[in-house]
Amino acid sequence: MMRVVRDFHQVGLDRASSVTIGVFDGLHRGHRYLIGQMVQDARQANRVAIVVTFFPHPAIVLGKATPPFYLLTPEERLAHLEALGVDLTVLVTFTLETARTRAADFVAALVRHLHMASLWVGQDFALGYRREGDLAYLRRAGERHRFSVHAVPPLRSAGRVISSNRIRQALREGDLDDVARCLGHPFQITGTPLNPSPAVGAKVLAGADDAPSSLLVWELQVWPERLLPAPGIYASRIRWDGRELPALAEIHPAFQAPRLYLVGNSRAPLSPPERCTLDFLTRLREQPYRDPEERSTRLAADLVRIEHG
Repeated sequence: MMRVVRDFHQVGLDRASSVTIGVFDGLHRGHRYLIGQMVQDARQANRVAIVVTFFPHPAIVLGKATPPFYLLTPEERLAHLEALGVDLTVLVTFTLETARTRAADFVAALVRHLHMASLWVGQDFALGYRREGDLAYLRRAGERHRFSVHAVPPLRSAGRVISSNRIRQALREGDLDDVARCLGHPFQITGTPLNPSPAVGAKVLAGADDAPSSLLVWELQVWPERLLPAPGIYASRIRWDGRELPALAEIHPAFQAPRLYLVGNSRAPLSPPERCTLDFLTRLREQPYRDPEERSTRLAADLVRIEHG
């Protein structure tokens, strides 16, 4: 099980480590490749595999971005890191004081508290005040403190570098294909589904055999600082407890949470589960439904479309 600490002083290692540093919001394919290289290095050298990461995001603290912005909740990020084989994560609370930390002080903490023997970073990585700790600086520091520095080139998809900012831009444009190319899987969010209020007032649906089916409508309560796809109607998949169902997801500026529509049948629960994960698969419509009448009219056709491919 991966250990999580909030401060370098809590680490207490008895052997050397391999380390990587970054925010790693989204844990996209490039992040996973970098972390995988670090973990492999740690295993081969019998070291501890360590990720040093930050929350809140430095861009938020420094006023360069505003919520909603995040691609993962802090808890989801830690779960992904554990799945990648990381032994220890140092989750540093990023503040304005953190931003003023000199590169020499940061490196000293890594060497002293983590017994860092190798550092794995991206080619554009830099740490410390005003990014003074660039690769050239880190390599000089490695010679003094006896740790190696490994710069991993970025991964590309469709001729462009994979990055969290690219994913955010694609989400804002509703480009789920590019999001999936960067992540290596569909964009997904996890939350608490609730019955919405006021009621949607949608009609009873007719199934493929013309038998009436009920319409289940949930609102997925998610972390408000998490970035969602652009407004529109999305073919989606709901997953919980090893079960999954096709659903429509409506992202609407008037809704405080994504609204989910699914056909009530023997596979669907009458009431929402406590938690579920929503996978965004395809954007069916660039605009959400304009009004209750259009929503009621078009829901049936859109649900049949996703139910039967």
